[in-house]
Amino acid sequence: HAEQPVTLSDVMPIFENMGFRVIGEHPYECIDREGRTVWIHDFTLTTSSKQVIDINKIRHNFESLFLKVWEGNAENDSFNRLVISAYLNWRQIAMLRSYARYMRQIRVSNSQRFIANTVVANTHISKLLIQLFESRFNPKHQASNSSKTEEIETEFLAELDNVHNLSEDKILRLYLDLIKATMRT
Repeated sequence: HAEQPVTLSDVMPIFENMGFRVIGEHPYECIDREGRTVWIHDFTLTTSSKQVIDINKIRHNFESLFLKVWEGNAENDSFNRLVISAYLNWRQIAMLRSYARYMRQIRVSNSQRFIANTVVANTHISKLLIQLFESRFNPKHQASNSSKTEEIETEFLAELDNVHNLSEDKILRLYLDLIKATMRT
C-alpha cells in the first residue's frame, strides 16, 4: 500500500468474509525507486473452518477477489467464502450472489446469509451451478451446450439427494430454475 500503512480494521472484514481468520500481521515500510514510501503487509491467516486449502490453486482467485473488494468493485459478504470452499473466482461468486439478490426481489423468505451458507456448505452443487451457467451462456461452449447442459443438470439433481436440509434443497433448486429461466440477450 502506498504512502501509509493499511488499517487492520479495514482489511480484517475482507479476510473474514473470505473465510479466513487473521492470526498475525507484520507491516514493513519500504522506499521505492522514486523515493516514495510503500508499505508491505505480511498477514498470517488460517481458515475459519480449519479446512486445508491448496494455496497454489487458490492464489489467483484469492488475489483478484481481494483486490476487487478492496477497490470496491466486488461486494464484501459471506458469499466470498466460496473462494476457499469451492475455489471459485470473483465473477463466479458475483453470479451466485446476483441470483441470491434476485431471490430476495421475488420474496424468497430465506436471508442472504442463509443462501450464502447454503452454497458454501454444498460446494460440489455450487460448482455444478457455475458449470450449468457457463455451459448455457459462455459463447465458447454454445455449439455443444445442450447435451452438456443436460449432463450437468442430471448430475445436479443426483447430488441434491445428498442435501438433507429441506430449506437448502429449496434454495439450490431455485438456483437451477433461475439459471434455466435466464435468457441470453
